Amino acid sequence: MKKKLVITSILFLIFIQNINAQGWQWIDTGFPVHIFDMSFPPGQSNVGFAVGSTLIFNGDGIVLKTTDGGSNWMKISVDTLPGLKAVYFTSLNVGYAGGYQNFLMKTTDGGASWQSLMIDSKLWYFNNIKFYDDNNGVVISYPKSVYRTSDGGISWDSTYGVKRSVEDICYADDTNLFIVGGDQKIYKSTSGGFLWTEVYSGTLLQQFYGVDFFDENYGLVCGDSGKVLVTTDSGTNWTFNTVNNIVSLSDVHIIDAQNSFVVGSPEQIYKSTNAGSSWISDFNGGANISLYKILFTENHAGLISGSQGKILKNTDYIVPVELTSFTPVEYLLEQNFPNPFNPSTTISFVLPEAAEVTLKIYNTLGQKVAELVNTTLESGRYSYVWRAENFPNGTYIYELRANDFKLFKKMILLK
Repeated sequence: MKKKLVITSILFLIFIQNINAQGWQWIDTGFPVHIFDMSFPPGQSNVGFAVGSTLIFNGDGIVLKTTDGGSNWMKISVDTLPGLKAVYFTSLNVGYAGGYQNFLMKTTDGGASWQSLMIDSKLWYFNNIKFYDDNNGVVISYPKSVYRTSDGGISWDSTYGVKRSVEDICYADDTNLFIVGGDQKIYKSTSGGFLWTEVYSGTLLQQFYGVDFFDENYGLVCGDSGKVLVTTDSGTNWTFNTVNNIVSLSDVHIIDAQNSFVVGSPEQIYKSTNAGSSWISDFNGGANISLYKILFTENHAGLISGSQGKILKNTDYIVPVELTSFTPVEYLLEQNFPNPFNPSTTISFVLPEAAEVTLKIYNTLGQKVAELVNTTLESGRYSYVWRAENFPNGTYIYELRANDFKLFKKMILLK
């Protein structure tokens, strides 16, 4: 039921960049392990998973789960796992984790139980897992093995062209992928991960550790000696710069066309606000904790995994800001903008009163693919960004529920 109120002023809540508020804060998971990797399922800001090991090499493995956006973590694994290096969840229920002793496993019930997967008995350890959608994914195993699946991990195919050790992998879109690794090599696939071609070669005996692409053309790579490479033409050309030559950069994450982060050890975070052209320090800690992986959740909270069971969290990148004052007269769900869109769009809505709110996104089969909001909100206007890089072209439906109010609209992802 829509509630009518008298307009008195305008209260407008939006989300904007504000990196200088609380900044990065340490979270102690309570488990003194190396947290090598994290994954939040597509559309999730609250539920996420992390994996790690008691030792940098081998050790005992652990799987952690959060239901509050990374502030608190619980152990959901048994005590007999080998050390784990990589995790990726394609949904709240389906996920993959891998690590030492040629160990790879899959869950279909949100981590409550796991099934072992065997790709090749000769592999050493898995150090990265990425999926484009529910079916298409790639795993990389040290030193230089790359395997792809098109049926959700039921079967795996060998790939060809990678000749050096591999560290990280990234989907630019459904067919274009990039791998980085030893001798600062960068490889590209235009066949969904089946064939690979070297597109960059750097310094011998040095590594690239992280790669991320915002779209098919714009991507960043980071590695030893504080090196960052930028491409704006899908890997044909690369621009080189040094962030800090005494820091080994372990991972990179692109927020949007301008903003990005790199992380490294010892306890260093750098940010760029000009598409990787220059970098400034965003966090300078001590020298005790190694930093491994960085991600941003659907609501743009930043998380960085580290050693000693520590995680850095930043909720300041997007914050509510009061622009003017107003009391809305009714519930309202606005048309997303832009529409059609690629790869992100903004969805706004107005609440005339405090409400339990959910904002969910569905495909045309009625399957939920993302949940942007699931919390209590005060009266006002809100905007949320949906990043759809890992979703296929097509029509999507977004649905707002607030107390007894329910409304949906259509939007088009056009890549």
